[in-house]
Amino acid sequence: MGPCPFLERNVPMKDVIFFDLDGTLTKSEEGIIRCVQYALRELGMPVPAKKDLFYFIGPPLVDSFLTLPGFTEAMALEATALYRKRYTAIGIFENELYPGITDLLEALDEAGFLLATASAKPEVFVRHITDHFGLTPYFREIGGASFDASRRTKSAVIAEVLNRLGLQKTKERVLMVGDTAYDVEGARKIGIDCVGVTYGYGKETELAAAHPLGLAATVEALKDGLLTHAFG
Repeated sequence: MGPCPFLERNVPMKDVIFFDLDGTLTKSEEGIIRCVQYALRELGMPVPAKKDLFYFIGPPLVDSFLTLPGFTEAMALEATALYRKRYTAIGIFENELYPGITDLLEALDEAGFLLATASAKPEVFVRHITDHFGLTPYFREIGGASFDASRRTKSAVIAEVLNRLGLQKTKERVLMVGDTAYDVEGARKIGIDCVGVTYGYGKETELAAAHPLGLAATVEALKDGLLTHAFG
């Protein structure tokens, strides 16, 4: 594919990068979707085909389960618990890095960028995954959702990571990177820009409609754009 399109905007230099996990750093659909199917099977609910469950990747699980016919809040919470039962033991490792991710993080680290994760996945799982793939040393902060739903949305996770890093008053330095409109909108609620990657699970049309700062079609294009500050 050709170079990624960058939007023409006059923005401050970005030297802090928050990364989404699923669909941005890792190709994780096998583990996530198999765990969703397991939870539905255990509840005696209809089990959709894999192709119909990709929307579970990214947003909070409870919210995604609530989109299924007949689901109540209580059922969604029970399904989430069942999902996590399988995910903790098996699903977390049904996962792989997108090619070039380690090189991307190493290059950004060497160039002096401050890196963190900001995922709607529970933080303990985010850390297990970054540990498993040897990525944790590249990140100043591992940010994710809480189990008790007090920090469940993308915007809440981003706000928490900003707070931990002491960047609330200099958030114009921060750039979010994610693969869905959910990432773009969550970042915007906190007042930071987001670059969308179109190699992940989000639909490119939905990403573009959310008006990200720019789009990257490949990991290599993302690396080039970040290192040259083409996104800001």
